[in-house]
Amino acid sequence: TFSRLVAEVKTRKAFSFLLFCIIGAFLAFNSLKSLASHEFKTEFVSDMPKGAADFLVNLKVEGNMLNDYGYGGYLIWRLYPGKKVFIDGRLLEDDVYNEYKTITLTKRNQNQSWEGIIKKHDISYIVIPPLLYHGQIYPLLEKLYESDRWELIYKDDLSLIFMNNDSRNIALVKQYYMDKKEVLTTIIVHAIKNAESDSTNPYYLISMGKAFYKMGKYDEAEKAFLEAYKRDPDNPETKRWMQRLRERK
Repeated sequence: TFSRLVAEVKTRKAFSFLLFCIIGAFLAFNSLKSLASHEFKTEFVSDMPKGAADFLVNLKVEGNMLNDYGYGGYLIWRLYPGKKVFIDGRLLEDDVYNEYKTITLTKRNQNQSWEGIIKKHDISYIVIPPLLYHGQIYPLLEKLYESDRWELIYKDDLSLIFMNNDSRNIALVKQYYMDKKEVLTTIIVHAIKNAESDSTNPYYLISMGKAFYKMGKYDEAEKAFLEAYKRDPDNPETKRWMQRLRERK
């Protein structure tokens, strides 16, 4: 059962009482020491990226922002007029929404690539959560993680900020540079929290397994994928990753 999976990966000391109700379900993973020392912030209670906005509000950055659709209204409230969002919940222009989907899903739209749209709008920094609404890892996040042109400069328990390491903002990149492995930690934190509250959805477990796999934690990845398989034996992504694990072993 998933409760057994969680029990196997939680053993480290509890975090502060103030946040106990938030993180009690995933105090720490046996095999991931970084989670044991991870400091969870109160922003995780909210769905709004307060920490990211605090970070950006006085940051002097060249170029434009790409933001998650759900973050748009809050970021307007916090950052306008100094910084403008790419999109918000009002959906004022269909073309912009279509471009947004092309970028975040890293697909093509009317012969435009997601990289081409980023260049078209002079996007130099991206504010994004780790997971989509149903639990999958953002396709764009996977591309940013793999790219040598984008660096992680901020993370908290809700949001990630990537910046293009071109010459305009290279000083900021060097100042705030973070190891991209922190992205995997954030994915795991979100995935295990939501997998416990949504007992039928396999995608949080698949995302957790993929993050563990990228860390080289293959036993933990296998446990996550096996639990995802129990929830949905016909899911092709689960089968694909379990096959990859077998080949790895």
